[in-house]
Amino acid sequence: MASRGSGLILSIRAEHAARIFEGSKQFELRKSLPASEIRRVFLYESGGAGMIGCFDPVRIIRGEKKMLWNEVNHKATTQHRFDRYFEKWSSGCAIEVANPIRFVSAIPMRSIREVSPSFRAPMSAIVFALDSPLGLFLERKRNYYRRKLGPGVTLAPITENDRATYKKWVLQHVGNRYEGIDDTFAVRNLNIHDLGHDPAGFFTERKEVLSVMWAGKRIGFTTITWKNNGCAKTGPTILERKYRRKGFGRATRRAIELRVRAKGGRKIYCTCADDAYDVIGYLLDSGMKVEAHLDRQYAGDHGELVFGKFLMADEYLGRVVPKRGTRKGGILDLHSIDRAHLCNAIVHLFSRDWIPVDKAFGDRILRSAVAKGRPDARDKAKRLVCAGAGGRVSSIVILLPKRGGAVKALLCSATDDKATLMKIIEEAVRLSSSWESRKIYFVHPLLDSSVVNALKDSQFQMEGFLKAPYRQGEDVGIFSRFC
Repeated sequence: MASRGSGLILSIRAEHAARIFEGSKQFELRKSLPASEIRRVFLYESGGAGMIGCFDPVRIIRGEKKMLWNEVNHKATTQHRFDRYFEKWSSGCAIEVANPIRFVSAIPMRSIREVSPSFRAPMSAIVFALDSPLGLFLERKRNYYRRKLGPGVTLAPITENDRATYKKWVLQHVGNRYEGIDDTFAVRNLNIHDLGHDPAGFFTERKEVLSVMWAGKRIGFTTITWKNNGCAKTGPTILERKYRRKGFGRATRRAIELRVRAKGGRKIYCTCADDAYDVIGYLLDSGMKVEAHLDRQYAGDHGELVFGKFLMADEYLGRVVPKRGTRKGGILDLHSIDRAHLCNAIVHLFSRDWIPVDKAFGDRILRSAVAKGRPDARDKAKRLVCAGAGGRVSSIVILLPKRGGAVKALLCSATDDKATLMKIIEEAVRLSSSWESRKIYFVHPLLDSSVVNALKDSQFQMEGFLKAPYRQGEDVGIFSRFC
């Protein structure tokens, strides 16, 4: 009978094992590893908890540590931790992780010794034969928990024949929970999917509308909205009723993560109603964590939870908020500002406070922002509030009404003058109130204390913060006020 190959037992701290099972640690680092060809890796929690799970090794990388970091980078850990771990070593190893499985209950030492009396907890690593009594025992445990993971599903671009069903399901699923949802919601998702880019987004690059497939059948749909710098928002995810509560939801979450990770995504996030307890349960079970709780965000009778999950290690990069002047200013009449100057101001201020943008971005904002009256949330129409002096713009608020009665606001400023900041914030509130909006919320980097303090002094409350949604290492607060 041919050998089934070798397994590897690694001693690992609980915090590092948790990141493997969550999916944010895609490479396990070691200073050295046995030379054997490894087919399976089992994890023994240091401290005596026992065998807590396993994964399949895609490959083992060995080499000089600079090469190793270039290969694994934040898919393994932060650079600070990497440098500290290998401080006295010139080379190291990394095991690429696939199909991690967490055991619901750790296998204790006494159970392992019943099949392998000489077993001792590893100091670092132990190689064993998979066809040995120990190997057969551990493989049975792995297969048991693998079956409990539920069905395997795949994701595929939506077909032309399924578009009518997608529109119907989205309207039924989303429309009955959120205000302002009509058939244009699904149509817009499909249009952006077809274009391959979002012509109206701040941070959105594109959308993918996907069919959830199982055993050759379409059993549901999901949408992935790709943001800049490797973040992706997921949803709505809708499964055909007969496939619900059977493990297909969790399987779909795994398929989404695999797709985002394969395309270099560093984080996923999603939202759901705070009274959708079944959805909340499976999101938490898949490793998502609550980052914000938004009061009456998209409907007047319930709030919204924002969930996030990193697919690789996030690292604070020491970004410094650009220095601003202290020039005072007042609210400017938008239509009295030279269009070329206004476009340049949008590009300069948005690039300064958020992400680099070009003139095409400024023109796109202006095309929808110069109109008067209530903008149409279905078209992602925007409005601008400007502050400055002498016809020169020093601060801009971009307002984007959302379906359901809230208005999203982004403030970009070249001045730290608190009076000017509070004037433009209050004008944004006044304008949002004139549209009979329920609330206005600013999304802003937490490190920018000038704007954060101005928002707090303007009676805005922080409802949570998003961890590094648009730039690695830069957390963003959500500051809200009811109109």
